[in-house]
Amino acid sequence: MVIEEKRQFTRVSLVAEAKLGQGNQTWLGRVVDISFKGVLINSRTPFILDSNKTIVADIFFKNDTSIRIRVKEAHNNGLLYGFNFLEFDDDGMKHLRNIIMDNVGDDLGVVKSVGEKLN
Repeated sequence: MVIEEKRQFTRVSLVAEAKLGQGNQTWLGRVVDISFKGVLINSRTPFILDSNKTIVADIFFKNDTSIRIRVKEAHNNGLLYGFNFLEFDDDGMKHLRNIIMDNVGDDLGVVKSVGEKLN
């Protein structure tokens, strides 16, 4: 499902699990939505994050694929956490593009979003 809002990047609701890691701690959550800018994750327990340390997010999609992305916490509201993407490899970007295209069905809009993210 595509979330229609005035945003720079298309957000897509989908079924995916997330594992966040920082140092030797990990937290589990469920992806609420994802875009080329970031991800919104719902957790059953609070994330105790250190804003001075790197956070790595592993996102596991229902088709048995995953991407690993360095993220930074952008906001939280209770057990709902928003993260901005900082860095991921070309394969991760391509996979994310394919996931969003499968859910959006708008090749030109997705290609434009990918171009904006890469620039």
